[in-house]
Amino acid sequence: MKKHADAGGKGTKGKGTKGPTAPRARSELVRARTLEEIWMTLREGFQPAENKLVDYLEAAYHGLRLGNFAVDDPDEHVRRRTSPHRYVSYGPPAWFEAPFCILKVFVREENQEYMTHGGEELLFNLAGSAGVEYQFFWRQDSPAPWQRGGDTDFAVTVQPEQLIRINPSLPHRNRPIAVRHTDGVPATEATAWIILRPLSLSPATLILHTHAGATIVADSEKPHHQFTRERLEKMTGAQFLLIASGLLEKLRVHRLRSEMSVEELSTDCGLNRSYVGRLERLDFENFSIQTLYELSRQIDLDLLSCLRQLQWAHHVQACPPVAGTDFAPFVKPPALGAHSLHPSMIRLPKGESCKLELFESSAEIVSVIVIRGEMVPRLSGEKNVPVVEAGHVFHARYYPGFTIHALTDLEALVIRCSQRCSCANSDKEHK
Repeated sequence: MKKHADAGGKGTKGKGTKGPTAPRARSELVRARTLEEIWMTLREGFQPAENKLVDYLEAAYHGLRLGNFAVDDPDEHVRRRTSPHRYVSYGPPAWFEAPFCILKVFVREENQEYMTHGGEELLFNLAGSAGVEYQFFWRQDSPAPWQRGGDTDFAVTVQPEQLIRINPSLPHRNRPIAVRHTDGVPATEATAWIILRPLSLSPATLILHTHAGATIVADSEKPHHQFTRERLEKMTGAQFLLIASGLLEKLRVHRLRSEMSVEELSTDCGLNRSYVGRLERLDFENFSIQTLYELSRQIDLDLLSCLRQLQWAHHVQACPPVAGTDFAPFVKPPALGAHSLHPSMIRLPKGESCKLELFESSAEIVSVIVIRGEMVPRLSGEKNVPVVEAGHVFHARYYPGFTIHALTDLEALVIRCSQRCSCANSDKEHK
């Protein structure tokens, strides 16, 4: 990562706006810094203790101050749960408390098991890579709401420089598809950016951060996140409908948000104390709509919105044309409804700039994934800002807006995460 001096300033290897002091080495941070040291400093007052902790944390982030912008600090030891593919994390730093993660994925083999989770999932396939085929599972005894015919697997291929938004509640898996490029040599490995927003708003539910050499164990706490084909085929219709609509995960997440145990929710609905626990483990064959309604009413869950999710499986789109220095948004699926992730594409010639306005100054995070070229984000009140190169990600929050300046011909994927979706909601779209 480079440093870039704003107007009148000079580049520096220091801590950005905090001053010229060089950051401590990571090795020193790991060897010598302890929480006990913070505790001892706390005797001198809260501010000295806070300053010391901030100093150590900034050293861990390569000297970037803990503020409202950051450049990725890739974690090579990241693995998405239940996936054989290789991932590298480029998401916002911990102090952002972001509800989403950004991963660079290298798809080299077929994923044998099907993944299902709530929230949102986007994938942008990079130029020069293989295609990425998504396969969706649907039971044979009923036609899929988005498709005519009796195929069990519904597959779609994402070509290079295409973006796909999927309905992640539907059981899905992916694999690379060889694509022959202009040089005549087929690419057999796909390289793509994937953006995930879990229903729980905690990316830790979908990915594992491990240390080098650590053993990765199976995720036994959330068995409903992964299924073999055989298990999906043996499910009853009610069990599969709970999975495919996302209702099973939403029941659990809404119950936890309501701070209710399985016993408390069962009792409040007049059910056996073990009923909700059995329901979340799929340890049942069928149950009444009235019971489901009573459960959803207690935890404020909209059953109809879950059913409407079944109307779409995916939406694939090539990079939209960009007019001048404007952002070109990717079109969303008509049945998507309210959502948080808003992707768009920007292309700037060398020397050109583009202003990015935030939707809400206090509830939005913007991530700029540089596909080609180099950029400098011009931020109000910041003297030293980073140069963001191709293959890296810039994150910003709380700003009323900032300007992207292209140092070379630039192409970037912009992800705006807003918890208050400004697009038309699902009710309007279904009328």
